[in-house]
Amino acid sequence: MKRKVFLSIASLCLCASFMTACTGASEKVVFNEYWYKDSTIATSGAETLKYAVSFEDGNGFGDSKLELDYTGTYTTILQSNQVYNEETGVYVYTTSLDVDVTFTVGSESVTKENIVETKVVFKTAKDGLRPLYSWNKYHSYIPNNYATSIENAYSESNQTIETVYNTNGTSGVCTTTDLLHDNKVTKDSFSVASKEAKKYTCLDVEQLYFALRGVNTSEDSSPTFLVYSSGNEAYQSITASFGSKVVGDTSFSGVSGIGGSVDYYPVSVGLNAELAGPSHSVWIATHSNPQLNTHRNVILKMNANLAYGMGTIVYTLHSAEFSN
Repeated sequence: MKRKVFLSIASLCLCASFMTACTGASEKVVFNEYWYKDSTIATSGAETLKYAVSFEDGNGFGDSKLELDYTGTYTTILQSNQVYNEETGVYVYTTSLDVDVTFTVGSESVTKENIVETKVVFKTAKDGLRPLYSWNKYHSYIPNNYATSIENAYSESNQTIETVYNTNGTSGVCTTTDLLHDNKVTKDSFSVASKEAKKYTCLDVEQLYFALRGVNTSEDSSPTFLVYSSGNEAYQSITASFGSKVVGDTSFSGVSGIGGSVDYYPVSVGLNAELAGPSHSVWIATHSNPQLNTHRNVILKMNANLAYGMGTIVYTLHSAEFSN
């Protein structure tokens, strides 16, 4: 049985407390709405993407007696032309991750359901995808790499996180409720330095990977973002480096909504920090004509490389329903 690890997609990049290092020349990203067949025409329909979640073993488990296995799915839904408070024509992006994890130590096993739900509301590409609101609820059972019995094989976490941004999208208030400890509430008022806010595009962590679909790689192949991390109560600097285009890949030809061959960019996503940890990779379909964009710059695959060589969580697209 393979050893496997559960990780929320929302925490792929911001999973530890690192000091940010916002250095180097960079500019605000100019986004295009490549998630439409014609990037110049917005639609009101919903886009639904479904992914299969799997795991590739690493070599970093050491002498742990723990073995894990899990099966699950990850679903994203994008709705455009929505209303939030007095803001109209905004995007609402929701995700759902549902994974059954089986922990085994010796002859004993237990299965736990891990559920992560997120919602983020943000402006259109014209307004730089400026975040307005974010909500995250997760109930997770996290493996203990040094487990010696089924009793200490995992730890449980159950929280809701709500982030309300101010009008400029670079400050706000984050409220965390710990559902395991008498609904204890903590609040964090946050803001990014004005100099950095003028220089970098600021996003919420829940929209980070989606935003990569709107990057014009002919203009900016290594955009840097400032992303608010509720776990660290701070903004963190993240760079997405677009690699060389892969042309004519057919491994997704059987995926509903894709079909045939597809060109894509492999994108390496990592923290700009002294102790940055492993980078992660995202495969983003590319286009030859933004007004006839068959694959809508969809995310085809996401690889989350875990720390200490413990392995890679893989999210692979298995169906796509586009809004137009």
